[in-house]
Amino acid sequence: MVLGTIDSLKKLSNFSKCGGEWDLELHQDARNDLAISRMKRISELTGLSMHCFDGNQQVLYDKSNARSLAYFPADVLSEIATVDGLTLIENANGITHYLIPLLQDAQQRFIAVGFVFSREKRKLTEMVLSAVKQEWSSEDLDFWLENQRVLDVKSLHALLSLAVLHLDEEQQLTQLNDEVDNLSECLDETFEEISLLHEVAQHLKISESPEQLGQLCLDRISTLIEAETNIIWFEAQDNTSRFLSHSQTDFDELKLARLVAQFDGFNWNQPLVINQVESSLLSLEFPDLHNLVLVPVSDGINPFGWILSCNLLKSEEYGTIQASLLNSVASFLGTHLRNIDLYAQQEELMLSFVKSFISTLDAKDPYTRGHSERVALIAQKLAKQLGYSGEFLQDIYLSGLLHDIGKIGVDDGILRKEGRLTDEEF
Repeated sequence: MVLGTIDSLKKLSNFSKCGGEWDLELHQDARNDLAISRMKRISELTGLSMHCFDGNQQVLYDKSNARSLAYFPADVLSEIATVDGLTLIENANGITHYLIPLLQDAQQRFIAVGFVFSREKRKLTEMVLSAVKQEWSSEDLDFWLENQRVLDVKSLHALLSLAVLHLDEEQQLTQLNDEVDNLSECLDETFEEISLLHEVAQHLKISESPEQLGQLCLDRISTLIEAETNIIWFEAQDNTSRFLSHSQTDFDELKLARLVAQFDGFNWNQPLVINQVESSLLSLEFPDLHNLVLVPVSDGINPFGWILSCNLLKSEEYGTIQASLLNSVASFLGTHLRNIDLYAQQEELMLSFVKSFISTLDAKDPYTRGHSERVALIAQKLAKQLGYSGEFLQDIYLSGLLHDIGKIGVDDGILRKEGRLTDEEF
């Protein structure tokens, strides 16, 4: 066994012919792109030609350049299956083969293999046979031989060691840059999420209608989560549903209801995130779904509706950032809907109390019984004809009910007196 120190350099006195059970035809496999790119980078750094082998499968995958001579004696190939560090193998003819581990896992073991002349350039018979196998002409072989470098073992070991070290540092730097980019992206997304939640919080007013707040949330969600479909669906105070959609497809209210029904009994304390829908039973009924996040609109107790985002346009999967964002928006919207319900209940309770009070007050004088209700309704209709709406009409109605509130301090005898009032009574 020969490992990457010159002291342990193995001396091989003879070469066998290339081949044996090795497949020296070039193979293509996308899984090996990283190993091949590492080999080509080492070749670029050193100026040496080399080939990429899979030691487990005994397959040649690629070479660093088109004019590389595939000259690999059986003794060298036998080392590929066990080499675990930079290895140099020198034979008596003054040729040194080098083996550089690239990548390895349980199934594949990628090794870069090449050779140089360590003393003088010589056209060996085995090289001629390899050139013939590669369909080279004599001129091709002579040109190749003329452009070969002569490196002694010590210089070759130093050159390759520095190249491997440089490559490892490049890889570490790339990984660090990727981590910085990912962190920067996460920070940007977090900032956008905080900005969205801050903007939503500013609109959590009773005067803000659920439709207005829902549309604001949908617009911002669609900006932050670029998906084929983003939907907010909830039931309003009047028991009618509101379906707000930003979709490039025909994902309608009925389809969303069918989707929600698929998860009856799910623990909705957390968002539902499904990536790779096509590999689940859900794809049978929804073949156009690829990934999704489904979140209930709730105040923690009472359900009001749903937020759905599905089929990301730029990313392959939904992550915790998107799920957390949708969950936060759903909580805000659910709380707002609950507050509106509570306010409506409180307003209804107050109105019932006022009506009861006014009815009792009107009952003191049979002549004016129902008068306050009639005034309130007439005033409200007049205001509506003048173009007023919403809370103003409600205020007008309430004012009409209370316009005779002063009667509460008037004696019943005076209210019921049939004749004119005296100056003192008036």
